Amino acid sequence: MNFSSFLKTVALIAVAVGAYFAYQYEQTQRAVQMLKAELLTERDTRDLCKTPWVIFEPTQTAAAQAAAKTAALQQKKQELEAKVANSTEEFKKLAAALRSAVEKVQSAAADQVIPELKLQDGKVLKDAKLRKIEPGQISFTHLDGIGSVPYSQLPMELLERLDVGSTSLVRATLAAEMDLITPATRVAGLILKSPVPLNEKIQRSSVPAIIEIKGFEGKNADDLEVAVSSIRYAKGTAVDLDAGAAGSLKAMASLEGLSNVKQQTRDVTVARFPGKRTSLSAKRFAGEVFAESLILYDSSQEKMWMIIVGYSGKTKNGPHLVESIFDTVQVDPAP
Repeated sequence: MNFSSFLKTVALIAVAVGAYFAYQYEQTQRAVQMLKAELLTERDTRDLCKTPWVIFEPTQTAAAQAAAKTAALQQKKQELEAKVANSTEEFKKLAAALRSAVEKVQSAAADQVIPELKLQDGKVLKDAKLRKIEPGQISFTHLDGIGSVPYSQLPMELLERLDVGSTSLVRATLAAEMDLITPATRVAGLILKSPVPLNEKIQRSSVPAIIEIKGFEGKNADDLEVAVSSIRYAKGTAVDLDAGAAGSLKAMASLEGLSNVKQQTRDVTVARFPGKRTSLSAKRFAGEVFAESLILYDSSQEKMWMIIVGYSGKTKNGPHLVESIFDTVQVDPAP
């Protein structure tokens, strides 16, 4: 091969090699550009992820702090609930001790003779002996026979000694106990608290003037019974409270086996509504039974409420329980 042919051959090889390297360089440049684009995309993605994290991190910190506070508050709540439960039990024990002490005083008083019991109206009972404490009155035996005297006619010293009347400590503790422990029952706008759980009872009436009756009732092992009814009348119905009181007494007196039935009715006002309070006592078999009713009427809604509380001679603090229940009665201004 002559020298000129050799140079041509080298030139051709050089061109071929140059073209190959040019192609490789171009491919490399494209790969670099693609990597740069991917890198920018990854960086943008990282930045996008970083921004929410920057925002989320303080929120996560605040949430952790809130969770810590909530746990502390929950612990405090449990501690307070335990203290309330302990205080409630202590109060119940003290109330029971007070009631026991009062029962002993009343039992001792039943064996004592009062030579002259001077009443507020000037009347004097000779050799009076306490026979029975009832809601609103006390029954005595005396030289002229047997009679019941309203609390309002008895001397305050005797009322305080027997712990009866509006200043009764037992009545106050029972009311406080119900206020602390007993949930309120609502019956068509009437609110009250009962130591006996009340369950709804379906009631119906065939009287055309009555368009709705709602009722609740309950009983415990201590012979205490509570019944609550709401009666709504048709518009324009003339409602007679005296007739309602007579009806409640009739219902209470319908119990089988009653004898020596005594009844009483008086006017009352509760939550600005006029009403009637009725009382019934009677012999039944070998014991005694008592029933008290409170009847209220709202003429604007043509609605009557009736609460009946019945108990026997073995019911502990029966008269006080009656008054404590009636003391809780309210009428919801927006039933």
